[in-house]
Amino acid sequence: MLSKSIKRKISVLLACIMVLGTNVSVFAADTPTSVSSNGVGTFEGHVSRNVVDITLPTVTVGTSPFSFILDSEGLIEETSAAAYGSDFTFNDDKYVYFKTADKTYGASSSEFTVSNNSSVSCNITLKVDVARGTNDPTLVGSTDDLPEDYSDSQASGDPSLYLGLVVTGDALSNGAAAGTYAISENSVSKTFCVAGEPDNYTVSANGAHDYQFKKLANPAKAWKQIKFNLTGAANKVDDAKGITAPNLTVTWSFAAVEEEAEEAEEEEEEEEVVTTPTDAYGQFSSDNSKVWLALSDQGGIADSAKLTSVKLGDSDVEYTVEDGWILVTWQQMKAAGATWDATGTYSFTFVYDGTTYTADVNPR
Repeated sequence: MLSKSIKRKISVLLACIMVLGTNVSVFAADTPTSVSSNGVGTFEGHVSRNVVDITLPTVTVGTSPFSFILDSEGLIEETSAAAYGSDFTFNDDKYVYFKTADKTYGASSSEFTVSNNSSVSCNITLKVDVARGTNDPTLVGSTDDLPEDYSDSQASGDPSLYLGLVVTGDALSNGAAAGTYAISENSVSKTFCVAGEPDNYTVSANGAHDYQFKKLANPAKAWKQIKFNLTGAANKVDDAKGITAPNLTVTWSFAAVEEEAEEAEEEEEEEEVVTTPTDAYGQFSSDNSKVWLALSDQGGIADSAKLTSVKLGDSDVEYTVEDGWILVTWQQMKAAGATWDATGTYSFTFVYDGTTYTADVNPR
């Protein structure tokens, strides 16, 4: 058995060893002098907010909503549509009939709707092409241009036909206005700007870094629309033998406004031409009562017919041509808005043989 003296010595030795081990862990040679960590940048994603979504009307296969009957002699009205049957209805007495429903006809065709369900404005183009025959009636620009109907007291006029494109709805001012457009030539084409509704869209996440500008299930605002149809009228004649009716093709199409604006801007840049005027010669007479202008101090206006414009500042000014010189009197300058300034400069511009010339003239 160990004596108490030996046990005390062992305890002191162990305590010293523990203190020695603790001090070793804080030696400067074992401490890091810097710490670093890498970071990776990640782009969250992109969403296009220019969504084009147009609902165009469709035509049922086998139907022809813009076909029409031209009854220049008024036979349908006169016979109460006996050739068709008692269950047929022919509304209006304008002698032009479009089919609007089963066994129902009227002076205007069924109406079609174009809806802009986009987040951006779109241009809607409506075009009507007319294929005319040699025996077709004359196309007129309005119902007021139709000759009076033939009757016992009214002589028969020439067979004439009015056709119109009728447009209603939300057309913006930077396009064609809603209204009725006569189809008096071989075609009529009108473009209507219809606003989009960005408030009817919201940004949604499809997954990591994948976003979409998505249409709301319940739109906050009503979509903007235009509606269109055709209308017609004719005059009644006593004899329409040999008369035929024209054929029509109606086309509707669309394009985003941004695309057309960019194309127009590119075309303008390509067509833009900068013209620098050519210096000409000009001087006041010795008494300052008139100004002489020419291509040089030797004159040069050899053919007055080639002189197409003379301006003082921005105003046209009267002039005469004498011995190869343009002569402008002070009275003519005053009539163009000039006021006398003995120390001033009077700027003239004239166009000769397609070239623009300028001359700054000071009083003597």
